[in-house]
Amino acid sequence: VAEVTVSQFADVLKVPVETLLSQLENAGIKVTGSEDKISEDAKLLLLTYLRKSHGENDGGRAGAAPEKITLKRKSQSEIKLSGSQGRSRTVNVEIRKKRTYVQRDVLEADAIKKQEALDKEIREKENTEIEKKKNDELEIKKEELEQKKKIAAAEKEKIEDLEKSKPKPKQPLKTE
Repeated sequence: VAEVTVSQFADVLKVPVETLLSQLENAGIKVTGSEDKISEDAKLLLLTYLRKSHGENDGGRAGAAPEKITLKRKSQSEIKLSGSQGRSRTVNVEIRKKRTYVQRDVLEADAIKKQEALDKEIREKENTEIEKKKNDELEIKKEELEQKKKIAAAEKEKIEDLEKSKPKPKQPLKTE
């Protein structure tokens, strides 16, 4: 693998050395000075970083049509007006038209993103509602169990009170 110094690479690219050093640093390539050597891998990293920073996607849309085009048209014409004393006066009229065209696939992509966001929001709401219902059901079951326990405890107390209040049958004393 042929390694080249930063200054030689800057000469090949016809870019100032300082600019290249700052771009290398921004790309995450560690270079200390202009005499450091750059590998082919580092060059590829720099190339991908510069492509991303200048707006090219990984899909390789270099040279593709822009997402939005604005046309500005300007037309000039002259209108002759007759004056009050029979004189004619010429007036320059300038008409400016501005029209913007947006690619459909960009609009469709935006619509898809919005729809996905709405779907996600709806799913989250449904999940929170389901969890809330489950929690409510659990609370109701807990309350029912507590009430059953209270009723059972009250019945047990009643039975014990009845047993205590009942006179015990007298047993004859056994004499032996």
